[in-house]
Amino acid sequence: MKYKQPTLWSGNFILITLGTIASCIGGVAMNIAMGIIVFDQTGSTALTGIYGLITTLPATILPILTAPYIDSHKRKNIIVCLDGLMAISYFIFAYITWKSSFYYFNYLMFGVVTSSIGSIYIQAYRALFPSLIPEGFTQKGYSVSSMVYPTVSILGAPFTAVFYTNFPIHFLFIFVGVLIAIACLMEFFIHVEERNLAPKTTKSLKKYMKEVGLGYEYLQSEKGIKYLYLNLAVTSSVSGGNNLMEMTYFQTSPVLSTTMYALLISAETLGRTVGGLLHYMIKIPSNRKYIFTRNTYIIYDILDGFLLFMPYVGMIVAKFICGFLGINSATMREAVLQQRLPNDKRARINATLGAIINGMNMLVLLIAGLLAEFLPYRLVAVIFTALSLIATYMMMVKKRKYVEPVFICITEQPLVAISY
Repeated sequence: MKYKQPTLWSGNFILITLGTIASCIGGVAMNIAMGIIVFDQTGSTALTGIYGLITTLPATILPILTAPYIDSHKRKNIIVCLDGLMAISYFIFAYITWKSSFYYFNYLMFGVVTSSIGSIYIQAYRALFPSLIPEGFTQKGYSVSSMVYPTVSILGAPFTAVFYTNFPIHFLFIFVGVLIAIACLMEFFIHVEERNLAPKTTKSLKKYMKEVGLGYEYLQSEKGIKYLYLNLAVTSSVSGGNNLMEMTYFQTSPVLSTTMYALLISAETLGRTVGGLLHYMIKIPSNRKYIFTRNTYIIYDILDGFLLFMPYVGMIVAKFICGFLGINSATMREAVLQQRLPNDKRARINATLGAIINGMNMLVLLIAGLLAEFLPYRLVAVIFTALSLIATYMMMVKKRKYVEPVFICITEQPLVAISY
């Protein structure tokens, strides 16, 4: 009888991590480039905000409508097919941008298509991901997952800025399409037993729509999760609105530049990487997780809201702190939540939570774009920050008795005995 030390790095976890890295490189490039392109070509914060609103709309509606299907079918097959479709979409749009100049409607439609595919993909991915983490390594697994995007962004943001200012944009779309195709290939070789499959029976539309509403019913019975994610919806949407103000402020400033904006993003993502690494190595006690999360929201809001009043060096430091605190809070929240959710209902509940967050993001982006047409960018950021702080007080402080119990830590597993 020998004892084998369990490891997080199983074959499936390695494949999904490599695929996520490839996909995130492309995601970082496009998240930065698309907003800059639209604003540079239109010169309008309102049109940029409308672009953000319309391209976010599918991410609000489609996950809820498709969640029952995701919960009852092979999620691995879903993410492989969707990544393949996404890669093809990028190649097609690369050809369109090569043959024609900027046309707002083309970019809007491309944003809707990719957002539609991505919104369904992320629900299937989030539902599948816990099954790819070896038992007993949930916190470490989500720590690694949370570090991928910020780590990639450290180099990806400056690379995108340089690429955008020196090369035709269709080359960037080709590059992203290739990366997503690589992610699709990695996901194809994942082998996992999925236990959420439903019997092959015909469902009526009425029964299917009833299943769509299951996520809402779950939130009504879980007040702690409801208040936690309602607050997250406000804070994340405010952050998105402030990011729009930051991007437009840098693009219109006589002393700031696109490259400096990219470095600002890199500072936040470096903070996320460092924070995620520490979270991987250090376990935060369960009785401190609520306080840490609550205080993170407050500090993040204050630093983010007053960022544009700081000198550039101060902006860099503030963004690093925001990234460091934010990634730890997000990792704790996600790891705890995904363990609590029943496997056969995970996509539907996540879809409902996502719809709340995306719906708020749409509203704030629209309001931010409109307000910025009449008010200084810095003032708009301060207004949003004040609203976010009020939401944190109402849902995290006043509802503490409901929210604090959500942060119950699942005990890590001991050594596993294996006989040879």
